[in-house]
Amino acid sequence: MRYTTARLFALALILGVVAAVAGPVVIPPVLGFPSDTGQYRLLFVTSSTTAATSTDINFYNQFVTNAANSVPELAALHTQWTVAGSTDGVALVDNVGFSFVPMHRLDGLYVATSIINLNIGPLSNLITIDENGTAIASGRVWTGLTGNALGSATPTYGDPTSGCCSFGLSDGTAANTQQYHLYAISGVLQEAPEPSSIALMGLGAVALAGAYRRRVSRGYRRG
Repeated sequence: MRYTTARLFALALILGVVAAVAGPVVIPPVLGFPSDTGQYRLLFVTSSTTAATSTDINFYNQFVTNAANSVPELAALHTQWTVAGSTDGVALVDNVGFSFVPMHRLDGLYVATSIINLNIGPLSNLITIDENGTAIASGRVWTGLTGNALGSATPTYGDPTSGCCSFGLSDGTAANTQQYHLYAISGVLQEAPEPSSIALMGLGAVALAGAYRRRVSRGYRRG
């Protein structure tokens, strides 16, 4: 019975390690800009588009949330998604919440050191990756910055593929009935342990279980 218990213990540890490794893939800060606490935020541009006629920031927040939740790996993060944009009543920084942690695209590329840098630039990499991890070829993105808020007659848009000095956040204005993309930003996320660390922990646990099994086996032989 003790031998069987040891085997079950080892199996449980192995399954626990496999489950940890096989979880949702989260892109951590990998390009030299992690925060001291291992925290970061993710950004993407929505693959779908919308008009910018609503003056309610919640409309845009729900739009980007729906886009994120359509991807199992992003939904599994259980984080709040908000639009990187402004209405007359809510500024971008107030909407997404201030946090001094680095920001990354879904492919891992570093974008900005914090919300402040996202708002005023410059951006290290333009936000051209959508929620599916696909690079968009072209398209404008509603932002509502520089005095032309979302819901106004002619909101501000950015062009993430232009490479312009405006950093893809404020490239011009257009009629609010136009169908453009939106930028989505996650809440603050915590960097996951490196896979190598998880693997080492798993190997150590399996080794301990094996040692326990051998000790029990020797005890049976001596008996």
